[in-house]
Amino acid sequence: MFVDVRGFTRFSAQVQPEEAVSVMNEIFAPVIAAVQEHGGILNKFIGDGLMALFGAPVPTTDHAQGAARAALKARDAIEALAGARRACNLDPLRIGIGLNTGEVVAGCVGTTERAEYSVIGTAVNLAARLEKTAAPGQILLGPE
Repeated sequence: MFVDVRGFTRFSAQVQPEEAVSVMNEIFAPVIAAVQEHGGILNKFIGDGLMALFGAPVPTTDHAQGAARAALKARDAIEALAGARRACNLDPLRIGIGLNTGEVVAGCVGTTERAEYSVIGTAVNLAARLEKTAAPGQILLGPE
């Protein structure tokens, strides 16, 4: 699952850095809560986005359903937040989400000096591309 805040670069250029970080954290909190509630883990932050995993490091049979439920809950929470921001005449930042499932290689990636747990494979690449294509408030799913 890849999630990205739409319009954040433009927004962050118009506000103080502290406000940009505060708003990003305000958006990330319900997204991460939705991921964790539905059996996923936050893998990494990627600028104004994030990558979450379902079914790794511990394999599960319902990882796709958990990811879909988390995506819906995250999207709905951020749409509500966008509405509240709009009502206060603030930029109604929204998210785009890409989901895919499939076989991946899971493990530590990096060097002996710095490594992190992640997943690699075509399924991951497609999820990232779907997220890049998703419009604000949209969830795009891979074929699996």
